Amino acid sequence: MPKKHSLTIQIGFIVTLMVLGLLYIYYIWHKVNRNLEETAIRQAQSISAMLSIEEIKTLNADLTDQEKVSYHFLKRKMHEVLEVNPEATFAYLYTLRNGKVFFLMDSEDEGSENYSPPGQEFTEADQEDISPFYTGRPVLTSPLTDRWGTWRSALIPLKDSTTGKVIAVYGMDYNAGNWRKKALVTLFEHTLIVVLFIVTLVLLVIIQNKNLIRKKEIEYRKKLEIELKKNNEDLSNLVAKNEESEEKLKEAQKTAHLGHWNWDILKEELTWSDEIFNIFGVSKETFSVSIENFERTIHPDDLEYFLKTRDEGLKNSLEINIVHRIVLPNGEIRFVEERSKVIRNKDNEPVSVFGTVQDITGIMLVELELKKAKEKAEEANQLKTAFLQNLSHEVRSPLNAIIGFAELINNQKLSKDKIKHYSEIIAGSSNQLLGVINDVLTISSLEKKQTEVDDVVFDLTQFVWEIHSIFQSRVEAKGLTFSIVTNGFGNVKIISDVNKIRQVIANLINNSVKFTQKGDITVGFNLHEHSLEIFVKDTGIGIEKNDQEKIFERFCQANESISRNFGGTGLGLSISKGFIELLGGTISLESVPGLGSTFGFSIPVKKVGSVEESGQIVFSDIDFTSIVNILVAEDEEVNFFYLSEVNDNKNISLIHAINGEEAVNICKTQKIDLVLMDIKMPVLDGYSAAKIIKSQLPNIPVIGLSAFSINSDKIEEESPFDDYLTKPVNLGLLKKTIKKYLIDKTLI
Repeated sequence: MPKKHSLTIQIGFIVTLMVLGLLYIYYIWHKVNRNLEETAIRQAQSISAMLSIEEIKTLNADLTDQEKVSYHFLKRKMHEVLEVNPEATFAYLYTLRNGKVFFLMDSEDEGSENYSPPGQEFTEADQEDISPFYTGRPVLTSPLTDRWGTWRSALIPLKDSTTGKVIAVYGMDYNAGNWRKKALVTLFEHTLIVVLFIVTLVLLVIIQNKNLIRKKEIEYRKKLEIELKKNNEDLSNLVAKNEESEEKLKEAQKTAHLGHWNWDILKEELTWSDEIFNIFGVSKETFSVSIENFERTIHPDDLEYFLKTRDEGLKNSLEINIVHRIVLPNGEIRFVEERSKVIRNKDNEPVSVFGTVQDITGIMLVELELKKAKEKAEEANQLKTAFLQNLSHEVRSPLNAIIGFAELINNQKLSKDKIKHYSEIIAGSSNQLLGVINDVLTISSLEKKQTEVDDVVFDLTQFVWEIHSIFQSRVEAKGLTFSIVTNGFGNVKIISDVNKIRQVIANLINNSVKFTQKGDITVGFNLHEHSLEIFVKDTGIGIEKNDQEKIFERFCQANESISRNFGGTGLGLSISKGFIELLGGTISLESVPGLGSTFGFSIPVKKVGSVEESGQIVFSDIDFTSIVNILVAEDEEVNFFYLSEVNDNKNISLIHAINGEEAVNICKTQKIDLVLMDIKMPVLDGYSAAKIIKSQLPNIPVIGLSAFSINSDKIEEESPFDDYLTKPVNLGLLKKTIKKYLIDKTLI
């Protein structure tokens, strides 16, 4: 309030100055005109005082005057007057006879076209020209237009010293245009002074405001430094805990026996990760990986089931999940679980399959423990039933499924497949129920204001990459196109509650997936100076205008048919709104029924610099004189997406190859200035691809991307790589490498 009051006073002060300035200019205008008028009268009076009344009395106002000495004497005086008064244009004498004005003489030569001979009638004379004869007072006429132009005339009555009667009038004409111009010049000088004065005062006010703002900024900065110091201490404690958790996670992954594989259907090529060789008990050096050899490892009793499930999945599904047995070379039988995703072309034909395989033998051997766990689950379900009696259909439905299928499992006549299927239904319903309960607890926490903001420093570009990685397969599994757009904020760190932002985005994307049957889902990130805007746009069923406000309320959906057809508790958007408001932001919705919806939110954030300690890494300051083409050979889409996001140089064009073979073909058909080659890739590995490229195009620099640290000073002589970078790629080193091989070529 004080700030607003101060601003009002300053504006009032400036307006007052401007009004006073205008009044001053108005005053000066009248004063300048008055001074010019007084000066003209004084000059005319001074000159008229030099004229002899007696000589004037000898003139008859006719042509006979031209023969008189007095006429010529006075005529010469008229000439002298104009010589010493260049501002005056004409000087003349005239008299009044019988109500008419006649010239006695003027300052013009007889040969001039403006010459008025003695006795010529001044037909344009008006009341101002005649008034001196009656009043005996000098007159400065208003602008008058006659046959000679537009003038202002100083008229001085000449009186007979004996009778006191006005016998003639002496006049001096001033050009009205020059008169006004002189007045305007003087006015402009004063106006300029006024404007400079006002501008100076305004600048002083602005400087004062800036000093006050700077003072407040300094105070705020000091406060922020104290908060940052506290946050750094908290962050150090979190880092210590995270390091301990990471060590435990690494140990868990090591014992999980999880491997991944890729099957290129068109090329009939199968590739395994190293861990799969360990799971199947075969040597990487002696076992030839192929579909035929893989099928030979499957237990004979499971082979038919495996082939049928796989073939049906290739025809109809995007994902294939199979649990089967394998026989190791030493005869040992193990259980494995395979989860895979089918990649299809535009004609919906399968072209490749990517999946994971995990040894679950230990899980299958603990049926007794599972039985105990089931009994505990049934007991827990009975407790949940009492708690969930007051909840909606979304709670009863998964609960009914859990109880119903749990009871069916007790039937000893069920096959293992049915037991497995029922168990999966129970697991899915349990997750659904858990989500509902978590939502209810979260809403309760928000209402009681027990939810706290946990601000951390995080890499925004890495976060975008993470969102892309998490949700791409989930969206595309429904046959939808998933894309992420940004406003090119580069490699930057910000401060906010990343977990709450992630949960809000997840809620919005999950809603879009649920209500979108075809088309695409787009997630947008726009970073501004002090805020972050994120939106999720889909081509789903849309929301009626009347329903757009209430969907942010607890347990509320657009209408009953939505709940009936799509399910849901109606808590997700309410939680999202609560989180966004807790972060100091706002959430919005734009939707057209039948065309789709766009949910967006904006939250305040603080930039804390770039990922690199030396400052924000940007590529836009690399001065290329033309477009350079950099080929990124990388089978992981998200890695290429990350490099695309941090590239802010318009002259750097990134081209993507998903394997070594494609990289070789691109180098043959396109102009490539530099290659970033992932060493481990399907079809053709990076090392082999680099050898082919260097053999055919030796002048193209090829940089190897490896997950292991390699000293570039110790590159083997026969290595096809000019240099190495360790993954994940350090942007500072990447920038130096690009400059080294494309700008500073003399350093190579």
